[in-house]
Amino acid sequence: MPWLTPDEHTRRVEAARDIALRRLDRCAAPRAVLARTLERRGVDPRAAQEALDRLEAAGVIVNQDRKSVV
Repeated sequence: MPWLTPDEHTRRVEAARDIALRRLDRCAAPRAVLARTLERRGVDPRAAQEALDRLEAAGVIVNQDRKSVV
């Protein structure tokens, strides 16, 4: 795989984020479901992981491995 320019990588991460946000617009979904959605859509795994990490850091998605007590 040829090296990606920062702009190309950024575009791929933004595209992955947009796909995940559109999926979340329909209904809430855990990170694993979003990851499968991005994989089925053919998103680069590195871009998908970065997009999901950013959404998780922003509190948009919750990793199911981390259980919160209310």
